Amino acid sequence: MIHRKALAALLENQDRYVIAGEASDGLETVRMSCDLIPDVVLMDLSMPKMNGTEAIIEIKKQCQNSRILVLTDHDNDEMIFETLRAGASGYILKDDTETELMNAIDAVASGKTYLSPGISSTVIDGYLKGSGVDRISTSLQGLTT
Repeated sequence: MIHRKALAALLENQDRYVIAGEASDGLETVRMSCDLIPDVVLMDLSMPKMNGTEAIIEIKKQCQNSRILVLTDHDNDEMIFETLRAGASGYILKDDTETELMNAIDAVASGKTYLSPGISSTVIDGYLKGSGVDRISTSLQGLTT
């Protein structure tokens, strides 16, 4: 809770951000995201009642236009890819700078994707090793001659 309050205070000190709401668990995050329709949902992956990936899937299903930026400690390949496949628009690490966080929020709010510099190489390496190839070949299967 202290981290969430500190983050909210940090963002409210910026003229360009307004905090629409704060959620304490995954279920509340889904409900509030659909009720409040914020420009960006900033969320962690480790939450009680519903984990972040499940919450992302539900938010994307219930309120399709939501843009989700994940702010987390998790930097392992599997978690990153799972989160991005679930529909997150951005992924930033908690040990990134405040400036990096603002850049991520601004990018996601404007409809772009954003990856923390600390995980960009992980995502690119994973793509080059084939995790993106499966998705491309699946998409091409639907094409007719």
